[in-house]
Amino acid sequence: MKNLSRVGFFKELPYGDSDADSIFEAKGKLKTDNIDEICNYLLRGVLLIMSPGMTKDFFSLDGKIIGSGKILTDGEWAWHSDLSYYVRYYAVNLPNPFLQHMRKNKNIPQDLDILKLSI
Repeated sequence: MKNLSRVGFFKELPYGDSDADSIFEAKGKLKTDNIDEICNYLLRGVLLIMSPGMTKDFFSLDGKIIGSGKILTDGEWAWHSDLSYYVRYYAVNLPNPFLQHMRKNKNIPQDLDILKLSI
């Protein structure tokens, strides 16, 4: 069983990791001109876990619904499906190892066997 690295599980989010980075500190820190490529990569991840319910924009005062409870993966990294939303609309920073991995894969998640993965 392969353990996946996690990206975007900010500690303030309902599904966040208590020892993860703060979404407040990450907000507006992504300095790149390829946000579309990053978002497309995140959206093309392979479904690893799905749970019922909706996720809401953490920063929205009116509780805007932005997706459902899904964890996606590229075989090395796992992320919540709403991470692309936070990248696009709030430019949340992502760790360099993840961005380097994405570039190495030419911005296309690889084929994988999800039965051999865990988070």
